[in-house]
Amino acid sequence: MSIGGKLKISFAALINIFMVAGCKFNDKEKKTDIVNDKAGETTNKYNALRQQAFTVTTENLGIKLKDSLEVYGLIMDWGIDDEVATVVSYASGDASLYLSSGGGIIGGGSHENIDVAAKGLVYEANHYLEGNDTTVEKFAMPGKDEVFFYFITQKGVYMKHDNMTNLENRTSEVQFLFDKGNIVLEQLRLIGDNY
Repeated sequence: MSIGGKLKISFAALINIFMVAGCKFNDKEKKTDIVNDKAGETTNKYNALRQQAFTVTTENLGIKLKDSLEVYGLIMDWGIDDEVATVVSYASGDASLYLSSGGGIIGGGSHENIDVAAKGLVYEANHYLEGNDTTVEKFAMPGKDEVFFYFITQKGVYMKHDNMTNLENRTSEVQFLFDKGNIVLEQLRLIGDNY
């Protein structure tokens, strides 16, 4: 996966990265779960986890904001093949990856590199909201080769999107945000590689 050049990844490749089931770190301070719903569980928790990500509050995260339009969470939904990879990042440094086919990484923010990447992504997200943006009430899923960004604020959830052609050609208005989201994804992937 290359952030600077053309970005090509198949959902199967992304799944293979995260096929480690039920791992936990020995350090009690650092608890990150690598989950694999296909390895024995019959229910895919993706929809519930994704929906819950939209309802997290600043109180849940233990953070205070300067104003109610400040972004405190960013959800990046990426349509890859016929599936969706969802990267969730909060201003607290919490970050997770959910895969629509099942599995992912929950609680990555307990690792310094992910904490820094998630905070950087959410900070950058604040530069993308404009005064005339309107909130969204429904959180649609992207189709193949689409990327949706949901900006979570105390005033509501805002959305921006683009397609992979523009992102691969580096002509997208959300290019830098996509690149920052991929840094979070890469740091989460490195956790998966350790197990």
